[in-house]
Amino acid sequence: MGEKSQALILIVEDEDSIRLTLRDFLKRKGYHVLVASDGVGALKQLLDNDIFLYTDAASSISSFLH
Repeated sequence: MGEKSQALILIVEDEDSIRLTLRDFLKRKGYHVLVASDGVGALKQLLDNDIFLYTDAASSISSFLH
């Protein structure tokens, strides 16, 4: 699996079925996956782990980060 086994992905999704389906899919592909169901959980994961942040909600998160 090479580099994939070292990659860490954080999934932040409030819908349980989507979050868990993505987690299971990515784990089967060899990625290390963390999950959070809300922003508070995501911030905790970001503070506790070395994570690259990519979001599809850039406009809503950008005001929070500035």
